Amino acid sequence: PRLVAEYKPTFGSVFEKYLKSYTHWGYCDLDMAIGNLLVFMERPELEENDVVTYSFGDQEAFYLRGQWTFHRNERRISRIWQGCSHLASQLQKELLLKVAWVRRMESRGIQNYPKRFQSAEGCYSQRAVDHRG
Repeated sequence: PRLVAEYKPTFGSVFEKYLKSYTHWGYCDLDMAIGNLLVFMERPELEENDVVTYSFGDQEAFYLRGQWTFHRNERRISRIWQGCSHLASQLQKELLLKVAWVRRMESRGIQNYPKRFQSAEGCYSQRAVDHRG
């Protein structure tokens, strides 16, 4: 699940062909299920903002949150993640490092080890704030 969380900002691009008929796309924690979005949000939030995010318990931090973030379904918004090298130009290198780490731990007989996790929150949040449509 943590590996999936790392790539949440890419979902608009990865699933682009499935999202064509939608005005927005988003992601949330894996333990959440969302039905009627307008029960949780107001329509003007989606109409007036390219990206909407909510945080639980750390509102003073300025990040797009993995718990609850929605994006206007436009290519210029869905491609913001490409400004984060570990998700874009350095993706193959990052994946190879992850595989090498797992193999190293397994070759040593270590089963419970910290996973190589690089959160996109910081980079992606900064790119979204800097983005000019």
